Amino acid sequence: MEVFEKALIQIIASEVFGTDPDNSVKKAPDDELVLELYNLSQKHDLAHLAGYALDKNNLLPVSTVSDKFREQVMTAVFLYESLEFDFSEICRVLEEARTKFIPLKGSVLKNLYPQPWMRTSCDIDILVHKEDLEKVTELFEKKSGFVKVSASLHDITFRTPGGNLVELHFDLIEEGRSQNAAEILGRVWEFSYPKEKNGYLYRMNDEMFLLYHIAHIAKHFESGGCGIRSFLDLGIMLDKSQIWSGQAEELLEKSGLLVFAKAVRNLCEVWFFGGEHNTVTLRMQEYIMSSGTFGTKSRKLAARQGRTGGKFRYILSRIFLPFDELKLQFPILEKRAFLTPFCEICRWFRLAFGKESEKRKKNIGVVKNTSKKDTDEITEFFKMVGLD
Repeated sequence: MEVFEKALIQIIASEVFGTDPDNSVKKAPDDELVLELYNLSQKHDLAHLAGYALDKNNLLPVSTVSDKFREQVMTAVFLYESLEFDFSEICRVLEEARTKFIPLKGSVLKNLYPQPWMRTSCDIDILVHKEDLEKVTELFEKKSGFVKVSASLHDITFRTPGGNLVELHFDLIEEGRSQNAAEILGRVWEFSYPKEKNGYLYRMNDEMFLLYHIAHIAKHFESGGCGIRSFLDLGIMLDKSQIWSGQAEELLEKSGLLVFAKAVRNLCEVWFFGGEHNTVTLRMQEYIMSSGTFGTKSRKLAARQGRTGGKFRYILSRIFLPFDELKLQFPILEKRAFLTPFCEICRWFRLAFGKESEKRKKNIGVVKNTSKKDTDEITEFFKMVGLD
């Protein structure tokens, strides 16, 4: 691990978990290290947290980069307040309409951090019953002034008057992603309970919440990258509650994610609680540090090639899109599967002449330049962490 990577982990751990960083981290960093810390933390959406910790301990020199760190802190606080306002509106509307809903991701995790603004989010994620989808959509548009931006088979995205995005989910994860997690996560309401008596805001129990979080990390891994923040979230869960239990392991096992979950937990132990590295955690650490929050384009395409069995099969799968993926682009197929050939042809025209044609050409170039060595390494790594 590079010096600045180790420093970033220790800096955020000291703020969130109260751990004592090495002496090398305690001394004021030079301008070069501050720049490296800023670039890496920004890459993983943690610049606000790193900047706050550095500034709090008088470790920021007078420099332009230090000012950028402080700007990220102010931006995070402002974004938190803006999202809180919209989240309160969502809760009000759904409670008044007596409609059950489950807040997801940052809307829940923020409450585990020392200060809620420390857990940044780019949107608000809410789960409702599928049969309530039309009703909630109408409520958002007519009562709250939300504007519908896009829709898929799993969620509808809205933009609030304040400019924030709200993802209204009626399904937690796509079929075929994160091993067998979709089947278990489809039973999420069986593992959820109202936050308050006679209320309509529901919470997942610990076991389901852990499974959902691990499945989300696995989804990012399969797509070519995952940020440090997801591991920080898990570290906080492990630190604040007894979320890891025999029942949780049973759900993870049924979902095919237990091996992966243990590898993720082990890396959390290394980073935040003084654990020792092993071969898997070292390889996982390298994968994360070089990927950023959502992974690089080349790694994402290499990962996809590895999972589909090589370059030729991957290209073939992009030409003839699997039905489950095609449904995301053409929701009409959910009820009229016989239109599949027509939708495939429409999709080919979009790829060739649509707005994203240039992007597709670039992707083809990346695929051509991806070596067998790259895909073999990704395939081997996925097997190592239990995602084969």
